[in-house]
Amino acid sequence: MAERDISEIKKNDNPCKEFISSWLETTIFEKNPGLATNTKRVCITKNANIKHTVDKLQGLLESTEGFVCLEAHGPHLQKMLSILEITKKVIKEKDTSTTIHQWNRMLSFQSIQPGRNELLERKINIPILICFISTSSDLANDLPFSLFTEQT
Repeated sequence: MAERDISEIKKNDNPCKEFISSWLETTIFEKNPGLATNTKRVCITKNANIKHTVDKLQGLLESTEGFVCLEAHGPHLQKMLSILEITKKVIKEKDTSTTIHQWNRMLSFQSIQPGRNELLERKINIPILICFISTSSDLANDLPFSLFTEQT
């Protein structure tokens, strides 16, 4: 399965995913405990099936009274953006009165990979995109806006 619940991440899994999870926990959810209970988190990869993921997000947005948090990093960003825009378009076509509110945050994770010898290690900055989406404008006060940019 291409996308999965973030709680399935193991300790020995991708360190970038661990960074995303810890950043969200310490920066967002610890300061707003109510936000943690009202947020469904989805990690999207470049191998995600677009139709399946759009259907899943559509269902989450219709059934959730809180936020849906989409996470992607590195080569997975383009797929996440495509899925997000298609989801917004499908929901807008289904019900023209529904408005999707979106907040974005770009981060980066520095990955250190060994080089040809111990003195030549490569430092690679991996981009991370975190998007919170919701169909309710009333929830806007729950998100710390100083950390996010609202997408209009």
